[in-house]
Amino acid sequence: MKKYILFAVAITSQLITSQNVDPVKKNKITLTIKTDSEKENSASIRYYDNLWGVQETFPKNNQNIIDITKEISHTELLTTTIQSIGYSFNFYLEKGDNLSISIKNQKATIEGDSREAKQNRFLQSQTPIRTELLRYYNELSLYEKKVKKGESAKKPAPIDVNVLYQKLDNMVNEFKSSNKNISQSFVQFIEMDTKYFRIKNELQMPNYAVKTYHSFNPQDIVKLEECLKDSNTENAILSMYYRQVLSAYIDYLRINDPKKLLGDGKDWMVNEVKIANYIPNSTTRQFIVADNLYALRYENGKNPQYIETVSKYAGQWAPFIIKEAQEIKGKSGRKQYDNAAEYPLLTGIDTKGNKVSLEDFKGQWVYIDLWATWCGPCKFEVPYLEELKHRLKDYNIVFIGISIDKNEDRGKLLDMIKKENLGGIQLQNSNVDEVYSQLAVMGIPHFAIIDPNGKLYLNKAPKPSTGIPDRLLKSLVNKK
Repeated sequence: MKKYILFAVAITSQLITSQNVDPVKKNKITLTIKTDSEKENSASIRYYDNLWGVQETFPKNNQNIIDITKEISHTELLTTTIQSIGYSFNFYLEKGDNLSISIKNQKATIEGDSREAKQNRFLQSQTPIRTELLRYYNELSLYEKKVKKGESAKKPAPIDVNVLYQKLDNMVNEFKSSNKNISQSFVQFIEMDTKYFRIKNELQMPNYAVKTYHSFNPQDIVKLEECLKDSNTENAILSMYYRQVLSAYIDYLRINDPKKLLGDGKDWMVNEVKIANYIPNSTTRQFIVADNLYALRYENGKNPQYIETVSKYAGQWAPFIIKEAQEIKGKSGRKQYDNAAEYPLLTGIDTKGNKVSLEDFKGQWVYIDLWATWCGPCKFEVPYLEELKHRLKDYNIVFIGISIDKNEDRGKLLDMIKKENLGGIQLQNSNVDEVYSQLAVMGIPHFAIIDPNGKLYLNKAPKPSTGIPDRLLKSLVNKK
């Protein structure tokens, strides 16, 4: 398996006041990586301004050195990935800082005795304890998933997590008291990063998962709300753990909206901007707006309203988001369709072998889920879709799943429908070109809303996991 080394480099906006600093260099950071590896090596970087973007690559020169120099104008998060090295590190740098890393026999060493070297060696000292905690939570999560599915599983041996968290806190306090020349910005960052590392784990938040419809208890809500007051803490947003907790809180707000800051569900795109008003800090608020709109890029690259909303509200990230949204291509390998049929003429075979047509449901709102048993992202949406069905069971809406599985895979399809207890009406249509042309599909999962007249109200609708369809459908559909 190809190994990677991950460098998360947080860059602050602290001004360099020394008269000896070269004015050309004071707004730059430099990371020099010396390696004895004979393998072809390079480093790729991703930073705060380009957080979701394509990584920049820096090649190794003929002296086995990777030299990364980056000019920055304000707070940045720089993530550097190097192939073929089995270590992960978090490096924190400020404007004008230089850090040298030596890699020998696949062992990395931070060189020098500068302020930035001391700070980053401290970060590395936390790695063993953090790794032990992450391993435990991952094993516990896997155990709970197996138990939920009725599978046999062995519960991981318990560890005293409170003792380990206290060790991390003690390490931070000891470092602060024994090093007088460290950056106060670094102190704020490591305190926030340590705090939200714990909160993220206590809420059992795996990477790349969302918390839409999650049943947070009152204690959980209190922990989530910490991210609001901490949004005013310098560099909190640079911590990926802080951002994960913040995103989970946004998932919660999208459904619950306790202060009633969101508008009509039909204005769902603008609501993704309004929801950031819960956050007091303007920088953090701007990040959430951009993050929310970026998440909608796949379905909306050709949507004029989306482009206008991004242009108006996404700030510094607007050009990148628009460019990426408009360049997205379908991954199906099939012909791409630009225009959906205004009145989709779709049929399918239900679980009993009967032919069913969308025309049979005129007079009702219809929410279509286009999927397949082999589609991982489709299966990811299943629990959120089922929860959406449950929440809207009293509304005049029909949920129709249309699988594009091949006829020879019908048995697998029926097994999954039964195993996952999929609600609504489940159909199969193996004529993929027909289905794709009717809904201008780029890939699956694909969601669409049909109005009571049989007309396509919204194609490429937001995914259930976003939580957006809950408020949207309630604004459209009357109760039974």
